[in-house]
Amino acid sequence: MRFMAILICCLFYLTGTSAQSTDDIIRKHIEAVGGDDNWAKIKTIVIKSQSEDNGNFLYLKKSAIRDSCIRSDIRVQSKIAGRNDKLYYILINRKEGWKYLPEDRNNTIYTLYASEIEEYRDELDYEDPFIRYQDKGRDIQLVGLEYYHHKEYYKFMIKYKSGKKVNCYLNSTTLMIDLIEATDTQTENLQRFLDYETLSEGIVIAKRIIGPGGEKTISSVTINHPLEESVFKPSERNRYTLRN
Repeated sequence: MRFMAILICCLFYLTGTSAQSTDDIIRKHIEAVGGDDNWAKIKTIVIKSQSEDNGNFLYLKKSAIRDSCIRSDIRVQSKIAGRNDKLYYILINRKEGWKYLPEDRNNTIYTLYASEIEEYRDELDYEDPFIRYQDKGRDIQLVGLEYYHHKEYYKFMIKYKSGKKVNCYLNSTTLMIDLIEATDTQTENLQRFLDYETLSEGIVIAKRIIGPGGEKTISSVTINHPLEESVFKPSERNRYTLRN
């Protein structure tokens, strides 16, 4: 009985230590990317970037009002002439959403299902994935230490509210995100985050991301300039098709 009591105490101590260690790592990472207070000061943001893959260029503009609206504009320059210079987009305005993407050949603006809104909200979130993760309904677990390409990482498993799961690798020295790997896809989906830069508002972001779709470079970030809510509603309303 005495042995069992000691064993239970040891297990309780180890579990508590592990939880505390996880919280400490997350807290130190959030501090490394600018801290909760600086991220909370961002009420609107516009991020412009471009990516290239095998001679195809994608020009992206992400606009967001914190906790309510997100818009992603996409302009394509590719070998398929019919897609060039068209403006495609994904819009989320609170509980409503629409998409107009190159995958649709009928040039139709579709309303999003509720599940799609959750997926795009996770996909287009401009904040670091650890910022306010509990408020956003995410579950984050520390898997352990792992070596990859001769570097040591804290490996975290992140489950998003939409159901998406990723492995996130924090550099054990810098505590910055070096790699994010999607675990729920059939093909390799590994993103590398490079060239971190501290913006004047105090937040830290990666200016270069390399993934399966090529290399994306952020060209500009505009923070706290006014954004009208009309920006987050589809134009040509007579063209979109309700699917719900």
